[in-house]
Formats: sequence, C-alpha cells, structure tokens
Amino acid sequence: MTLPIKTNRKPANTAAPAGFLNSQKATSQDSRPLALEKVATQAAPRMAVSVSKAYREIKAGRLGPLVKLGARASAVPSASVDKWIADRIAEATNKTLSEKIGGAA
Repeated sequence: MTLPIKTNRKPANTAAPAGFLNSQKATSQDSRPLALEKVATQAAPRMAVSVSKAYREIKAGRLGPLVKLGARASAVPSASVDKWIADRIAEATNKTLSEKIGGAA
C-alpha cells in the first residue's frame, strides 16, 4: 500500500503577475523576442562605456528600464541598448553634418 507524501512546500504559481505581460507574446518593437542584457557584463561593453556611465544613462532616462535580476545583478532590455546606440550614431552624424554645413558658409 502506497501512502501519499505530505510536504510543507506550496505549489508553484506558474501564472505571470498581473500586468507583467500586456500582450500574448512578449516581443520588442521590431518583433524579436524580448531579451535582457546584464548591465555590467553585456550592455556597458557593447555601448563602449563604463558600468557607472551605463547606470547614469539609466538614471537620466536615456537607457532602460532597469530590471533587477537579484540582489547584485541588473539588466536592461536589449532593444533599449540598440536604441541608445542608434541615438548616439544619429547624434554624431547630425553633429558632423552641421559642422560641414557651418564650415562651408
């Protein structure tokens, strides 16, 4: 005869918290799956800035939102890193073009 085993563990809640996912599938704006990059090991090196500069960009609202993965680990969506890099390229391109136009006059 087999007896049921009783444990003190509660069943795992597999449902996502309310408001966690607004759509049926979590995707970024360009239809890629939503991905996160750790700030210290992935995002900052890809942005070619220091870790502290990456956190300053998050605080200023130019990068983010910050997602806490644990007590000592944070991440940002890779789409926001892509956008930050594209913005820096556009900013540099516009600056270079305006210098050329201003220098020709």
